[in-house]
Amino acid sequence: NPLHPWYNGQKWVSDWNLSHETFNVAELVEAAIAYYQATGKDKLLNCAIKAADNMLDYFNEDGIKMAPGHAVVEMALVRLYELTRNERYLQGCKFFLDCRGIRKFDPTSGDQRVNGKYWQDHLPAIEQRTAEGHAVRALYFYSGMADWVRYSGDQAYETAVTAIWDNIASKKCYITGGFGARDNNEAFGEDYELPNASAYCETCASVAASFFNLRMFRLHGEGKYVDMLERALYNTVLDGYGIAGKTFYYPNRLASTARGDARPEWFGTSCCPTNLCRLIPSVPGYIYATDDDALYWNLFVASTATAKVGDTSFGITITGSYPYKGEMKLTFNSVEGNPSGKSLKVRIPGWAVNKPVESDLYSYTNPTTTPVVIKLNGEEVSYTVEDGYAVLQKDWAEGDYVEISLPMDIHQVVSNPNLKTNAGLCSYERGPIVYCAEGVDNSGKLDNLFIPEGATGTNSTAPSPISSLFKGGIQQLRMNGKVCTQNGTEVETADRVVRLIPYFARANRAASPMLVWIPTDASKMEQ
Repeated sequence: NPLHPWYNGQKWVSDWNLSHETFNVAELVEAAIAYYQATGKDKLLNCAIKAADNMLDYFNEDGIKMAPGHAVVEMALVRLYELTRNERYLQGCKFFLDCRGIRKFDPTSGDQRVNGKYWQDHLPAIEQRTAEGHAVRALYFYSGMADWVRYSGDQAYETAVTAIWDNIASKKCYITGGFGARDNNEAFGEDYELPNASAYCETCASVAASFFNLRMFRLHGEGKYVDMLERALYNTVLDGYGIAGKTFYYPNRLASTARGDARPEWFGTSCCPTNLCRLIPSVPGYIYATDDDALYWNLFVASTATAKVGDTSFGITITGSYPYKGEMKLTFNSVEGNPSGKSLKVRIPGWAVNKPVESDLYSYTNPTTTPVVIKLNGEEVSYTVEDGYAVLQKDWAEGDYVEISLPMDIHQVVSNPNLKTNAGLCSYERGPIVYCAEGVDNSGKLDNLFIPEGATGTNSTAPSPISSLFKGGIQQLRMNGKVCTQNGTEVETADRVVRLIPYFARANRAASPMLVWIPTDASKMEQ
């Protein structure tokens, strides 16, 4: 549209700054592929291929060399390559990745839109080592890097994207699986900059992180990437929408005031609700993974599937009540082909072995002493752990079944001392679920409560006003805490049960204060 103020007289040239033209082409490609895979109809796919081809006619070594204004085209082009095996699309991904660092910015500026970090355009991609800028753009960009490495084996890109993941896991991720500390620019902050009340943690960022971690798993085959994916799915992703599916969060903060933090029904920029519709239906594809020699059991989700491992086809059923119960069972309903030498790799979640994240960013004050137990056909077996997976090998037969029992302790979480926002505060989790306190469950307020470090508690599925909103109910925690009251000039404390609910279940009732990180003594309550 030549009349549009972003046009500037030439197609595409303002994409880096304000426009989302390449982004829109990418999302058309993603939607078309999903529709084709679901229905077999290729009308929309053919349109998307034409759009992608037209875009690459402009963006190439002899044409426009410019990083996209909003990353995601890299991922979409790889998906198109996977479907068509047209090398042009894979090389198109590489082209857009290589465009980072070409545009000149001012590296001395603290403004991310001036120094280029907002777009991850401050350095060539292969020189980047830390997560920077707009969190959604960044995580889509890193997903594209991982995709490129998977198909190319490019060592320089692998070094860069692995270092970036390590930076996120060790210094820039929230306990809730949220990403992006700053409201300003919806951006990653500095190392250990993880505020609670002003946390941004855009829903789209956790969706993008799910894509990124899936791709890092595909690249490296390590369970730690699925751990982070799972943490995002069960906490910030689910927090992104209300129980009725009619209200949504754009930011997902970790603390809110007495007025509460109500979910709006819609947004002027509606990326988060639609991105949830994009992610949630794809989750069944994350439960399992395969290579030529192994079946990976990644997510503990009740399901039925058929998986191809080399020349062998397995019919599989998973049963259990995860994430509230730690016992899950995988049964081989059918085995066709040659199962000799095939492995079943069962993910051992980091939280089950006292590692909430793959770093020292968070740790438990009360580590579990209960081991992860695995049984094969009803008999407990010993196992070796490789890259976060228990490896089981046999000549699998129809009727074989594997059971895993995960310790479901209530864990009190503390932060690395460098994360000064959380000094004197603890959070609580059980299994993959992070919990929070809402005033509505605790006499209307939270600023007079604390839970001492080392406090014990219980979990319960007893009926309650909040559990009645969820089909099948939810787990709640009852922690042995304290309440402070003013008696003249003296502050007195008394025992009080502090009730916690899953973080994703918050803000489904009356307006209420909320805390994920809770003080451990009276002196910290103002935090």
